[in-house]
Amino acid sequence: MSRSRSASPDNVEDRLSRLRRKIEDFAADNRLDDKATRILMNTHPMDAKKVMGTPFPKDCRSTTAFVVSVIRKVENEAGRPQGYRWDGRSWSEPKPERRGGGGGGGGGGGGG
Repeated sequence: MSRSRSASPDNVEDRLSRLRRKIEDFAADNRLDDKATRILMNTHPMDAKKVMGTPFPKDCRSTTAFVVSVIRKVENEAGRPQGYRWDGRSWSEPKPERRGGGGGGGGGGGGG
């Protein structure tokens, strides 16, 4: 009998635990401060993976500043609002929020 992975609440906890462990290891390996580590913990998992996969420049003077700037860049590219905090539940890519105001060229007009 096979188990459905997505339906198991334990699986969500396991995934979260593994993600946090990866982030903690990344932070320790790169000597990030607590602030950068907390920001990374609160990013969407897809964003965190992109950030952790970004190579550091050879002449990086501050790994913390570099990581925070990469976090902001990745969040911006994903269309996330400034100050976005992951809810800890949704693992799939959320729909990007619409930017700007006003209605764009909507459809609607019926011709006949």
